[in-house]
Amino acid sequence: MIRASPVPPISSRCSALDESVRAALGPEGSFPLALVLLGNPWRGDDAVGPFLAERLSGRLDDRCVLIPAFERPEEAWEAAVACRPRRVVMVDAADFGGRPGEIRVTPPAGREAPPLSTHRFPVEAVARLIEADTGTPVLLLLVQAAECRLGAPPTEAVRATAQRLADYLEAVYARKPSG
Repeated sequence: MIRASPVPPISSRCSALDESVRAALGPEGSFPLALVLLGNPWRGDDAVGPFLAERLSGRLDDRCVLIPAFERPEEAWEAAVACRPRRVVMVDAADFGGRPGEIRVTPPAGREAPPLSTHRFPVEAVARLIEADTGTPVLLLLVQAAECRLGAPPTEAVRATAQRLADYLEAVYARKPSG
């Protein structure tokens, strides 16, 4: 989970998949889209990334590359560079002072590492490395968390948001049956 600035974001401040979320994830952009999935499956709402990885694994076509880095965002760097993305979106739970399940899409540029995080290596630093090595801008898609205690289940609000994200990604990037 990322502790994010309470400053209003560049784009999304709603719990539904608004235009900025669809623009970040949608089919209108360049491909491939590298989707870096972060979080801890044992810490309640911080399980957004692991939920998406489990739900979408093997279900998306090659326009969307899933990179499950979970608690180790630094492991996404090499995978993101290798897939030669045209877009990169890092998905994680965050505390930016919003409503549980609310989504915020924001660039990581110019942000300092959060003072508290469930990640050992700052997500913003990994984003800058990916940007430098690929020439591709990175966006953070942050989901407002409510409960991140060890052993806690995800809250209904965050689970519903993660489900909407998965449904959208599957609708846009569904693997076509071969044959």
